[in-house]
Amino acid sequence: MKKVQILVLVFILTISFIKPTIALAHVPPFYCQAPGNYEGGYWGEGVPDAKKQEIAKEGCAITCCAMVLYPSKAYIYDERVNKQQYSTADPYVVYRANGDDVLANWETIRKAFGWSKYYHIYFSGYDASEKAIELDEYLDAGKHPIGRIPGHFITFVSSEIIGPVSIEKDAKLNQGIGISQDPKVVTEDEIDPLTDEELEKFFGDVPPIKSRFSIQSTMYDWSFKIHDPGTRYGKNIYFADNIKDASLNDLDRITIFE
Repeated sequence: MKKVQILVLVFILTISFIKPTIALAHVPPFYCQAPGNYEGGYWGEGVPDAKKQEIAKEGCAITCCAMVLYPSKAYIYDERVNKQQYSTADPYVVYRANGDDVLANWETIRKAFGWSKYYHIYFSGYDASEKAIELDEYLDAGKHPIGRIPGHFITFVSSEIIGPVSIEKDAKLNQGIGISQDPKVVTEDEIDPLTDEELEKFFGDVPPIKSRFSIQSTMYDWSFKIHDPGTRYGKNIYFADNIKDASLNDLDRITIFE
């Protein structure tokens, strides 16, 4: 009897330290900027080579949109089947719905896929722990923020933070937040096109070798999982392993679709 009681106690203690959202939350499918066969399907077949190359080099933002918006559909002329139809979100479909443009016009994309709204949250004056609070709350609510780091975009898919972040959540957290729905903000998004060498490195058959730790990394860089569209190996990796070697201190904005 005593053994049974001990086992029950161990089980209760174990589940009390498991974050429910890690087990239950929906994780969006992974897409890479480079055409290939991913969770949402193969998107490159029948796409003109010039468009595939453009998306591969600069399509990180629209690829993140494809992951977050999946399985929503947009009405486009789909060159892969040579007809006008509703097509499920993937990098090419978002590209077409966005007016054949790799720079995300967030309002155009929102309308095309029938979502209610989008908004940007700017992290002016935030430190890593304060950003972690915001990210954790959105992920717990079932939303998947699209994060902007220098020259690149990634999609946050889960949080491994258990319990509150170790700072006081007070009015200070709302200072410096800027929310914008101005579609013209797209002109401020700077994307660094991948070079031919980077294309070969990140989309090749051998996973890129990266330094595991960075001098500028924070403890919260290992608290979040992301889909990084800039590499074929970017599915459900730690934020710390993003291809730009950015830390959470470099994250200056997130975009939310609802």
